[in-house]
Amino acid sequence: LLQESALYVLASNISACDEVWVVSHGAGENLRSIGYQGDYHVMENGVDTFIEVGPGKVLTGFVKKIDRSYTGQNVEDLASLEKTLAYLKEVR
Repeated sequence: LLQESALYVLASNISACDEVWVVSHGAGENLRSIGYQGDYHVMENGVDTFIEVGPGKVLTGFVKKIDRSYTGQNVEDLASLEKTLAYLKEVR
């Protein structure tokens, strides 16, 4: 019940804006999933890779749910740091 109320308040606040900008279509659809019904403008910010630092891959998973076109890398130890650095050298 509390979560539903919080989402309603969030969607209401977003709906009160003159314009709503999002960084991807996935982010816009996330707004729709919480009840936002208005228009939004996609203003991509050029980000396509997220690096999560710390144990686990929870945030990386959230990013992929928002928009599968994003790449997520996780750094939690020396091996994953080396893997991420190799990936960044390859794509840049």
